[in-house]
Amino acid sequence: MKIAWRYENLASRNSPGNPTKDVDGTKAVFCHTFDLTKRLAAASVTGTITATPASNPPSLSLEAKEVPSSFKLFIRNLQNKLQSAPPSSIHRVVVPSLLSPTLYTPGACRPAEVLQFLHALRALLRRYSGQLTALITFPVTLFPRGNGVTRWAELLSDGVLEMIPLPPKLGAAPPSSGSTSKVQDQSQGILRVHSLPIYHEKGGGGAESNHFREDLSFHLSSTKGLVIQPYVLPPMEEEDHKEKSPASTVKNGIEF
Repeated sequence: MKIAWRYENLASRNSPGNPTKDVDGTKAVFCHTFDLTKRLAAASVTGTITATPASNPPSLSLEAKEVPSSFKLFIRNLQNKLQSAPPSSIHRVVVPSLLSPTLYTPGACRPAEVLQFLHALRALLRRYSGQLTALITFPVTLFPRGNGVTRWAELLSDGVLEMIPLPPKLGAAPPSSGSTSKVQDQSQGILRVHSLPIYHEKGGGGAESNHFREDLSFHLSSTKGLVIQPYVLPPMEEEDHKEKSPASTVKNGIEF
């Protein structure tokens, strides 16, 4: 059973995937392949990156003024940019480690502020569905999925992914030059897909093939970026504890 458990998905992993059907009968060219080992040319950079501080800078005045939260300022600036931008422009919003006490003030971590921010961002996503996309990360170690705020954030999101890092092997020898590719292909964590966006009556987003219900793994590669594939236990190449034959046991003798 141990061998079957390790090798049950080996054939499906090596077999090619489902062939895609092309309308014209020709193979479509995928134009989104990037080599992460090379630098991006300056002429290829067409967009701009705008960073918004997670907390307001402290004021030196002694008068107490009501300062709007950083979430409301961010939504207001984002709405102004969407209104003034052409319809063909794409805006990508990244909110890292929401509710993390190291990045956000205690006032910004209140459930009322966070839920208002998520509702406002969801309204902009529905209004500018072809121009705006958002990615939000949560520290699940501090706010597990059973938490009320985390549960509401999942309900307000179109897709929910959970990334669980695997602990590294302690005492492992440094990889050699010949085994660099094998080290890069090793799974660095487990990926769980809890929900996916719904595009049509079949589901969309890969839900019609039910691939997201399998155990998935991820690892970072220097040339491919983030690689997601089915999780399969690696074959046992070497055993640290080798079984001794009965002859060697008798030869060594028995001590009382």
